[in-house]
Amino acid sequence: MIKFLKLKNKTGNNRKFSLMLRATVLILLMNFIFFYVAQISKSSVSAYEINSLKNKIAGLHDNNKLLKKKAAESQSTASVKKRLSDLGFIPVENVKYMESGKVMARVE
Repeated sequence: MIKFLKLKNKTGNNRKFSLMLRATVLILLMNFIFFYVAQISKSSVSAYEINSLKNKIAGLHDNNKLLKKKAAESQSTASVKKRLSDLGFIPVENVKYMESGKVMARVE
């Protein structure tokens, strides 16, 4: 009878150990799943931010091209002549250069 009680006690310890092992494995698995989901969430947020920044860079490149085009148009000869006439400047006629040691211009 004593041997039977000891055997029964050992199986009780095995059950406790098995239950604690299962609980530990379950807790570790839940922690792993939690950190895995947190890492995926962080990665997806980072990917969204990177994509947003790429779109912003593409928009800035387009804006830069447009500004370069406007700058080239405003520096063209036709544009400069139009702005000069709008400001009241008139073209110079009959320019004669005088001969001396230095170059000078005279309007007649």
